[in-house]
Amino acid sequence: MGAVFCVNDEPALSVQANLSLWPSSTRAELVAIFLVLLTDPMNAKIKIYTDSQSAIYMINNRHNKSGRKLLKQSNSLILLKIDILLQEKKMDLVLVKVKGHSGDVMNEMIPIEYNLRKFIKTLMNTKVAAEWSMLKSNGHETPIDWNITWNLIHRYKGFNCISVKKHWHLIFIVKLFAKLLPIGTILLQRKPNLYKEFVYPRCNANKKENRHYFIECEANKDL
Repeated sequence: MGAVFCVNDEPALSVQANLSLWPSSTRAELVAIFLVLLTDPMNAKIKIYTDSQSAIYMINNRHNKSGRKLLKQSNSLILLKIDILLQEKKMDLVLVKVKGHSGDVMNEMIPIEYNLRKFIKTLMNTKVAAEWSMLKSNGHETPIDWNITWNLIHRYKGFNCISVKKHWHLIFIVKLFAKLLPIGTILLQRKPNLYKEFVYPRCNANKKENRHYFIECEANKDL
């Protein structure tokens, strides 16, 4: 889900961001308002038009709850950030409710532009993926289960990569998927003069490396 805002005055300005981890429409509106406050100068008088009554209510009533109750409600951290910005930058904020999808040019322009940018990004990613899949080195005997592949990568990328161990796991997964690990078949292709042949370490059989022989290997019968 995305959070977007635009400024109608000159010079025209628009900012967009993507939200993850339990996104909601109210959270997207609160983040958009937070982005507005980040870009505004000190002592500014700000009027923001939004179609989210929930966001307006939560911001206008943020001081009506005790600290403990405030932290327990949804989107409490975003509300705290908004409150801190308003106090530090001494800004006067006015929130105006507008009807969603009512033909208002500014209200309709943001989702259209955001969806267009998202479509272009998806189109470019599709082009890159198609070029990658057409490479001769990526010819696969069996189809790839992309759901499992991406779920595995997402477990270690971004904010999930919180340790050196997970970082090296991610590198290993990417190299394994891109056929960059120095396994026997890759070494034979890169240095045929140096690496003549390989044998299976468990049974010393001199056979062509493939996933099926691992099952057929006599040393693995008892596994």
